[in-house]
Amino acid sequence: MTLSMCDKENQEIGEEKMLMLIQRLIADQRFDEIERIKDDKNYRVELYKGYHIV
Repeated sequence: MTLSMCDKENQEIGEEKMLMLIQRLIADQRFDEIERIKDDKNYRVELYKGYHIV
């Protein structure tokens, strides 16, 4: 299955957002939360908003 150009762009944007969030969590030494954001979408979205990534 191939991804359309729009799907690929959305995937790249999602990856960039996740990377930015991980970098900020590391900078703030919130290491335990990195594990949580991979499984908890609602918490991840909350952190995106808190760090002004969204």
